[in-house]
Amino acid sequence: MIQLFRVFINSLVGRLLFGVLVLTFALLGVGYGFRDLVLRGLQTNDAASVGGTAISLQELDRDFRIDMSNLQRQSDGRFQPDQVQKQQIAQRALDRDVSDALFADAARDQGIRVSDDQVRRQIEAEPAFAGPDKKFDRARFQMRLEERGLSEARFIPEVRAAMARHMIIAPLTG
Repeated sequence: MIQLFRVFINSLVGRLLFGVLVLTFALLGVGYGFRDLVLRGLQTNDAASVGGTAISLQELDRDFRIDMSNLQRQSDGRFQPDQVQKQQIAQRALDRDVSDALFADAARDQGIRVSDDQVRRQIEAEPAFAGPDKKFDRARFQMRLEERGLSEARFIPEVRAAMARHMIIAPLTG
């Protein structure tokens, strides 16, 4: 019987069947098969997925920390949240990220694009960034970003997203 099995395995048909068997276990597998390692391995750092946009745990954590920092700053450091309050702040950050992703998908679907020039003009028109001469002041811009715990690389996409969101909502509210 064993000799017959050896002959069958060494034949072309036996090798094909053995290959199909190995491939089936690799793709479907038991426990953590190849599919789980590849597909789920890419998704384990996602807090949420909206359309084609994934919100990573790192993004959510960064937004949560910024929100916590802003609340601390607003209360002059007296804000000491308990576990429930921290969960509520995290939920608000996640809700905001999901909303932003929904608007980004809608803007992409509608072909809405905000140019760098439009973003620059929007930032320069912001009164919070104006100096004593009522014109855009780069130093004040940097100072305001630091106060909010943001970098320019993080702030500019937020402005772009807000402008796209406004372009989507304006026709509905007008």
